[in-house]
Amino acid sequence: GTYSVTAGEIPVGGPVADQVTITGAGARSTVVDAGDNSRIFHIGQGGLATVGNISGLTISNGSTTPGASPEGSGGAIVLGALATLNLSGSRITSSHADLSGGAISSNHSGGTVNISQSLIEGNDAGGPAAPNAQGGGIFSNGPIEVRNSTVTQNTAQGTAGAQGGGIGVTGGLMNLVNTTISHNAVISPGTTGAGVLNLSTLNAINTIVAANTGASNCSMAAAGTTVANNLSSDSSCGFAA
Repeated sequence: GTYSVTAGEIPVGGPVADQVTITGAGARSTVVDAGDNSRIFHIGQGGLATVGNISGLTISNGSTTPGASPEGSGGAIVLGALATLNLSGSRITSSHADLSGGAISSNHSGGTVNISQSLIEGNDAGGPAAPNAQGGGIFSNGPIEVRNSTVTQNTAQGTAGAQGGGIGVTGGLMNLVNTTISHNAVISPGTTGAGVLNLSTLNAINTIVAANTGASNCSMAAAGTTVANNLSSDSSCGFAA
């Protein structure tokens, strides 16, 4: 069924450190939709060490709203300072953030994002009036792993700069395993990394980064570590074209 979010974002975790599991019947069967009125999930609100396990959902039409803390980050899901997101078997689509992480944003070095068997599709960060945008699909300033997943058709747009149309990572180790990052875009006079922005360390295995537009596939400000069997449609990601 479809569940509408009508009273603002849903806090995941209580007033103490917690572990919360949200399980749907499958991404084709269970939809959580905010109708572009609010963000959908806030994990570890207040900086608590909360683990959010989310599986079997389509999460759609989330949007950051003025005054929502942290303002402008994480259209569908945002993480607090010590939060962990374990997302599996899910789809996040059609969500918007004013600044960073159209689908997911982890703004703090203590946050951790783990994504498996999921689709991050058709989300955007920034916009024609936004000065800067990072992570059209996903933004993380802490460790992140994306495994057996696809990140596609996401966009970062800004008047002064846009980075990481698919994924933007500014801190923490990034692991990409059996993942495709394609057909994402950056739109800005100062665009970098149409598919991936990586300011930390990247480990990639069996990963494809291709057909992203507006800039090179990757912006790699730190050395990437290519493990095996990766493919890019240009040389910007540090593995063979």
